[in-house]
Amino acid sequence: PIGKFLYPSQFDEFAMYTFLYILGISPLLWSLGKYLVSSKDDEKLSIRGLLTPPFAANISAILLVLLKLQWLIPDTVLNSADLLGSAAVPVATFVLGAVLGSITFSIKGFALDVLKVLVVRLVLVPIITIGILLFTGLNKNYPLLCNLLVLQSSSSPATALILQVKHYGGKEQQLGSVLLLSYIACMLTIPLWMAVWLMIVSQ
Repeated sequence: PIGKFLYPSQFDEFAMYTFLYILGISPLLWSLGKYLVSSKDDEKLSIRGLLTPPFAANISAILLVLLKLQWLIPDTVLNSADLLGSAAVPVATFVLGAVLGSITFSIKGFALDVLKVLVVRLVLVPIITIGILLFTGLNKNYPLLCNLLVLQSSSSPATALILQVKHYGGKEQQLGSVLLLSYIACMLTIPLWMAVWLMIVSQ
C-alpha cells in the first residue's frame, strides 16, 4: 500500500521488487523465524521444527519455476492465483488491521524487551541497510529497489509473526506489545529514514 501511494507510475516495477523480496524472505520467516518466535526456552533447533506448510509451499513454488515445471499447474489454479494477486494490496491492508485488532498486549510488563526490539529493528537495521546500499552502489542502477529496501528496513516486523505465535504457541502478549509499538513507531521511522536516504543519494 505504501508503494502504491509513493510510486503510482512505477508501481508495477515496485510490486515486482516486493514480490521478489517476499519470495526470498518468506522461507526464512516461516522456518527459522517461526522457531525463534514460537519455540520454548528448552526446545532445541531441529529440521522438523523448521518445516511448516508455508515454508513447503514457498520452496515448492520456487522449485517449480526454476525447473520450468509450471506447466504442470492447471490454468484454473493459475488464473485463480492471478485474480487473488490483483486484490493483494486491499486484502493485505484488511488483514493487517484484523491481526492488529486481535492481538493482546501488555506494554508495562515488556517495556525493556520492546525497547530493545525497536532500537535494533528501527534504528540499527536501517543504518546497516543504508550503509550496505551505499557501499555496493546499488542505487546507481536500481534506485527503486533501494527505496524498497530502505522502506522495508524501517518498517515494523512482519505481522506473520503473530500468526505464528497464535498457531504454534509463544509469548503472545510480549510479541503483541512489540508489534503494536513498532507500528506506531514506524509512522515516524519510515519517513525519517526515507528522507535520510534520499538526502544522501541526492548529494
